[in-house]
Amino acid sequence: MGKTMGKKIAVFMVIFAILLSWDGVAYAAKVNFYNSSVAELDKINFNNLSTKDGLTSDLITYIYQDSIGYMWIGTKDGLNQYNGNMVVQYTYQYGNEKSLTSPCITSINEDENGNIWVGTDSGLNIINRDEDKVIRIESGEQKEDMLSNYVITSIYKDSYGVMWVGTTNGLNRYDEKNNKFIKYYSDGTNTNITNNYITDIDENELGELWVSTMDGISIIDLKTYSIRNGRDKYKNIEYIYSVDKDNYGDMWVLGKESVFKIINKDYEVGIYNIYDCENLSDDMTKILCHSNGDVWLSRGTGLIRYIVSSNETKIYTEASNYLINNSINCLYEDRSGVLWVGTNKGVSILNTKQQFSTRINNILLQNNIYENSVRAFLQDSDNDLWIGIDGNGLVQFDISENKMIRFICDKNNENSLLSNSINYIAEGVDGSIIVSTEKGINIINKNTKEIISYSYEEINLNLFLNDNFKIVNDYKYSWSATEEGLYRYDRETHEVVNYRENFNEKGISNYKIFDIFQDEIDENILWLAGGKEGGLIKFHKTEGVIKNYLSTSRENSLSYDSINCIQGDGKGNLWIGTEVGLNKFNIEKETFTQYYDKDGLVSNYINSIIIDDNENIWLGTNKGLSKFIINEGRFINFTERDGVSGNQFNKRAAYKTKEGHLLFGTTEGVVSFDPNNIEEITPKVDKVVLDTLLINRELLVSDGDNIELNHDENNITIQYFLPNYTRIGSITYLYKMDGVNKEWISDSRGGYATYTMLNPGKYTFRVKAVKSDGSFTEESTVSFVIKKPFWKSNIVYCIFIIVALLIILNIVYRVKFLKKLVDNQTKEINRQLEENKKLYERNIRNEKFKNDYFVNLSHELRTPISIILSVLQLLDSLKENGNVTKERQLHYMDVIRKSSKSLLDIINDIIDSSKIESGTYKINKEKNIDIIYLVEETALNMSDYINSKGIELIIDPEVEELPICCDPNEIQRCIINLIGNAVKFTEENGQIKVLIKADDNNVSVSIEDNGLGISKDDQEFIFKRFKQGKNINSIKVSSSGIGLTLVKYIVELHDGHVKLESELNKGSKFTIVLPIN
Repeated sequence: MGKTMGKKIAVFMVIFAILLSWDGVAYAAKVNFYNSSVAELDKINFNNLSTKDGLTSDLITYIYQDSIGYMWIGTKDGLNQYNGNMVVQYTYQYGNEKSLTSPCITSINEDENGNIWVGTDSGLNIINRDEDKVIRIESGEQKEDMLSNYVITSIYKDSYGVMWVGTTNGLNRYDEKNNKFIKYYSDGTNTNITNNYITDIDENELGELWVSTMDGISIIDLKTYSIRNGRDKYKNIEYIYSVDKDNYGDMWVLGKESVFKIINKDYEVGIYNIYDCENLSDDMTKILCHSNGDVWLSRGTGLIRYIVSSNETKIYTEASNYLINNSINCLYEDRSGVLWVGTNKGVSILNTKQQFSTRINNILLQNNIYENSVRAFLQDSDNDLWIGIDGNGLVQFDISENKMIRFICDKNNENSLLSNSINYIAEGVDGSIIVSTEKGINIINKNTKEIISYSYEEINLNLFLNDNFKIVNDYKYSWSATEEGLYRYDRETHEVVNYRENFNEKGISNYKIFDIFQDEIDENILWLAGGKEGGLIKFHKTEGVIKNYLSTSRENSLSYDSINCIQGDGKGNLWIGTEVGLNKFNIEKETFTQYYDKDGLVSNYINSIIIDDNENIWLGTNKGLSKFIINEGRFINFTERDGVSGNQFNKRAAYKTKEGHLLFGTTEGVVSFDPNNIEEITPKVDKVVLDTLLINRELLVSDGDNIELNHDENNITIQYFLPNYTRIGSITYLYKMDGVNKEWISDSRGGYATYTMLNPGKYTFRVKAVKSDGSFTEESTVSFVIKKPFWKSNIVYCIFIIVALLIILNIVYRVKFLKKLVDNQTKEINRQLEENKKLYERNIRNEKFKNDYFVNLSHELRTPISIILSVLQLLDSLKENGNVTKERQLHYMDVIRKSSKSLLDIINDIIDSSKIESGTYKINKEKNIDIIYLVEETALNMSDYINSKGIELIIDPEVEELPICCDPNEIQRCIINLIGNAVKFTEENGQIKVLIKADDNNVSVSIEDNGLGISKDDQEFIFKRFKQGKNINSIKVSSSGIGLTLVKYIVELHDGHVKLESELNKGSKFTIVLPIN
């Protein structure tokens, strides 16, 4: 089955047999090289945030968390809204009233309405997030409703929801009801604030506001707003930097000289001087009482943690503890207990609940051993701990002498390691330490520290002792998993066998083996972790490969073919870590159960597995540490934010001590802990925030839950975040859109989901997050409707259906339609003939009307001309006879004058009619024309003429006087025409009425007669030139037909109109309506 190796290999394996024959495993108890009183040696994991992450500036001035969960970070150059995934900037823009009043942020808070109050060195800004606008309060100290000063130092919301604003010149209380600020100033007495320069504001448990100033403390009763200060009681507390309340309700005051604690019940003062080789109190500027009872203080050279319960002090600095900068400007604790430290180079974020020991890493740092990628562990029979580091050699922690010894490669010293890259460590039967390095094997004598070296080059052997080297021993053989394949070493005959050919016979082309595990029931079975495309291999020690389990599309299969590690749980299950997920393999049933990040795993890439004494599984991944509680089926995740030294765990670098302590090697050092001491942290935040919805890349501002979008608003981006900053960058979200996604989609980085070209319909987006305890948060949802386009609406569909039915009916009945077409066409022809006949008759009638018109016109012209000629002949005859008296001559001249005037009027009508048709007819309006007088005078001047016809004239005005703007001559002409027309169509003994009425806007003049009347058909043509009614009565009296057309046109030039009411044989009523103004 295999090939026997050469003599050199056999010789080498004899040397290495001392390593392979050692079966025992031991590990020391706690290694106590750590003095807890030396705080500077503590390595603590901060997560840092700077301009590289999107902040407007690295110089941080203030930090605040709002009610939604956003972190607001003020800087010297703008405001930042941060949600753990992304930063939204609010900046100052010169001349833009919608921007902040200044780039320098000094304080931030939130009011009862969810508005963010932002103080600057040049005014107050209120950000209304619902309307996405900024309200600026700046300049104008002379106004009563403005602030006392516009250099803001602090903003505070008290327990009653009242906003307080401290400035460099006074304190301000906002009166929301009256929308103004109440100002408080120092007056030197004990009943007002101690100084106008406000430095900080807080509230105690008694409902009292503590206002710190440059000259001490002032206390304001929030019920009565009465003020008392501590000038007499707290004489030693003068220049106050900061004030904060602890868990017991006591107030901690940071003054210029020291730290004071004031007991809330009796206001007794305790002075705390914090020392650590120097008086640290002299340089402190900010104080924060943490919810866990610790007091944090900032100073110019680092961060101070004062543990009240044990009276310990720890200092964290930039150099030793990964604080981003020593110059600290502000401190803040969010709702999850995370500490935010604002510095001159950005923000340092600390999860104060760090449970993993950093003792070993601190010792390495103390000895100038940096960049510690730990690859191997061993605890020897003397309980000494050996740690193999990639690139930094081998480290021994000598328990008996309480010291650390380091072994490294030194080319000038034969008594040194072959290489500083350590792959594997074991203990020989004689107590020597066998070390597999990158370049060969070293054997270390613990007592003499003598090192024997076997270089791969010297013996021409580099077959399998590489970084993936792993060994399993049975009663006779040693089985080695290497990148060169599976090897068997016979400890009696020293024979070495390689199984590549057996792998090839079974169709396994990739012979690399990354891990090996002895079956816990059948001693003849080995389980092998194959490399890429190798899968899980079941190997029989005498028969070779039995079965190869690979990843397929079926549910019951391996999640991925490339396996990094294997571990058995003693219950017939194998736990298999792959590059894509964790697998539980039931050996008897041959079933796989897969676990991914969507199930709560911190990462799908598994590098190491170890099972603790409580039968819980611990997994080292490329994004942190996961604990899987088998009986509950849930994961608990830990990252650098929890104190883990590095999120990138090295492959198979895991170790368990006989006491049950666990060690993991990462690219940043050692993760060591007692699993029994690792507590579950119950997250305080239990719901993902859905706060931003982008439609076609534009922000949607919605007033309610019912979101309706148009059909073209179908590109949706939903931003979400979990306001739990204990695990920034390592929170796993699961989301899906109902109607789009069938399965949950995992997201651990983006914080948003984008859907494009969504079809019309109802959608619900769902998102949840994996909490640190492995459970899921409550689902957060947002629903919206994308409306159908008009052409896809139900109405249009109904129209389409109706049209389709009509088309079908049209096809069905087309034959009938064609059959009737001839009849219809025949009828149409007959109808057209009839219409043509009527049209011909109408044209004839119109021609007759025109003829009649010209005949009447000729008669009307001939009549006055004939009268004039007859009178002239009569005058000539009388003159010849000498019978012309003066009176008779005057009479005849009057007749001639009247006939000439009549002739002239007819001619004028013809001329005016032509002007009307050409649009050149003009009027000359005059103001203040008494329409009542004008109408009455015109009618009275015609009374003799009317009475001579045997017709009664009645004039009845409703008002006595009414001035309007009009052309009096043209209106008079209209009245004359209408009265004349009435006289023509009224028989003897008839009656003509002239009626005048007025309202607020118009005056109406009506000429009513009881004459012949006009039919309904003729009323349509009565105002048209060359038109005359076809009623027989209409031709009884001669008329040129021009007068009414002229009347209508003149009235319309006055912005008025003419109305006609008439009935045959009952008379007519013409009404002129004119505007008053």
